[in-house]
Amino acid sequence: SVHHGGDIPLHGRLFAQWMHHAFPRECPYPHTAGTTNPMTPDEWMAASGDNAIANVEDMSRYISAGSNNTAGPLDIEEPLALPWSMSEELID
Repeated sequence: SVHHGGDIPLHGRLFAQWMHHAFPRECPYPHTAGTTNPMTPDEWMAASGDNAIANVEDMSRYISAGSNNTAGPLDIEEPLALPWSMSEELID
């Protein structure tokens, strides 16, 4: 609230960013305007030359790599900081 003189604008990017960290599955990350280039899967495949659909071999390799990971949530020595950007954009 210090950023806005004691007020918390509910229709701004910073509040949406806080909502994303509080509810990451329900609230998408509010990227700063002009910093992303959203594409459909077809557009991405045309631009990258890659295929967006994994075959069985790729899926098996991904699953095997994950099952070899022995680190658990309690193995983290220090909690990671949340990514935070103070860039504000208010919606009229």
